[in-house]
Amino acid sequence: MKRDLHVLNAETGEVTNTIDVPGKLGTFEFSDDGEQIAFLGGTDIHDTSAGVLMLADAKSPEFVQLTKDAPQHIQDIDWLDDDILAVAHRGVESALVVYGTDGDEERTYRTSEDIVVRSADVGDEEIRFTADSPMHPREVFKIRRGKSEKLTNHNAWLANIELASQSTFSYEASDGAVVEGLLITPSGTVPEGGWP
Repeated sequence: MKRDLHVLNAETGEVTNTIDVPGKLGTFEFSDDGEQIAFLGGTDIHDTSAGVLMLADAKSPEFVQLTKDAPQHIQDIDWLDDDILAVAHRGVESALVVYGTDGDEERTYRTSEDIVVRSADVGDEEIRFTADSPMHPREVFKIRRGKSEKLTNHNAWLANIELASQSTFSYEASDGAVVEGLLITPSGTVPEGGWP
């Protein structure tokens, strides 16, 4: 569970820096100039996931937790020029969010409302990502002119299949916390009296 980031000199194999991550360690990415490391981690030893965006100088053990208090889980990251592109899961929805290195949300890219983004990658000045929906398993998309465009269709035969409907719901628990979930109802004719 507890892992640290070690920066090595590629020629000598010498460890030049160690970043003591307080909890779990997720994915990490070096900036294009190699000066900074964006990484996902847990806020402390008790955090059960590595979903907080953190940033460190590649030559210093110091780091900052950029999204510690945000009600979300960061699933994946990549550098977008001098900013950080993050796949943010917020409840049962997802967003492609660009963060500045100061932790400010610079921009949110629009994706189709029915898809859930799972991973993203920046290359050749283009953002590509994988996403799934109630209507299809994971496919590849790209951002074009500020909108998402589906590039693959691996399961075309699903267009002829009646799939179960899915909807988001939320309610307020007795302690005041809002609980959000995903309701999947069976496909086919609704029985008399409705679904259980």
